[in-house]
Amino acid sequence: MKKIAAIIMILALVLALAGCGPKEDPNAEATWEDQLGNAGVIRIGNSPNYPPYDDVDADGNIIGYDADFVAFISEYLDYPVEMISLEFNTIIASLDAGTIDLGVSCFSYKEDRVVEYSESYLDTTQAVLVRADSGIAASEDLAGRAISAGRGNVGLDLCYEFQTTLENVDVIVGEETAVSVEALKSGAFDAYVAERAVCEAYANASEGQLIVLEEDFWPDSIFVVAKLGNAELIGKIDEAIAAFRESEGSQQIFDKWFK
Repeated sequence: MKKIAAIIMILALVLALAGCGPKEDPNAEATWEDQLGNAGVIRIGNSPNYPPYDDVDADGNIIGYDADFVAFISEYLDYPVEMISLEFNTIIASLDAGTIDLGVSCFSYKEDRVVEYSESYLDTTQAVLVRADSGIAASEDLAGRAISAGRGNVGLDLCYEFQTTLENVDVIVGEETAVSVEALKSGAFDAYVAERAVCEAYANASEGQLIVLEEDFWPDSIFVVAKLGNAELIGKIDEAIAAFRESEGSQQIFDKWFK
């Protein structure tokens, strides 16, 4: 009996000590790292077909303004990142599915995007790319023409605005920027709308075949996006963006890709 009583006392003591251990607080707020899909790495979706923001080098590595911006963020946070190549129109779905943590791919603000937006990390404008022999010298010359922009891009909204303010404008929804620019060259449509730096990059590479209209449209900004609800993660990115904006590195990266 004494042996049984001793065993019971030991079991009771073990259970009591277990009850004294640390417990998770169900009301504890999530940290930004808790909102990562895979611990220890920030997975970033990018569509590398929008130079000079997003491109690939000869070895298939993602390069461009956004890639250098991401490198700054990684260094500032002292946290590894993984850039994942995706079609632009799949990035937000990938955020919702949890296969990536952030989208960094020249995202402008659009009210219908159900995401968490960071503070902006770059200011820009929309512009219009045309064939040099098109006879289009200003936006009013787009009347009676076919114009295009990438699906899901702010430039497409600007196309629809041209359609309402000018007569007989036909809007064609484009896909990959590089494919759309080739279609522009071939005469499939008459103008392509994108961020000014993108239009200028394609014009500069066209050997005089393409030009960019001088007019700027819709002052715009570029943001990081995350899954709706991941406010702590975006808050941490905002901290890094503030440091980026104030750093000499931001100007160096800008000059590298846009000058």
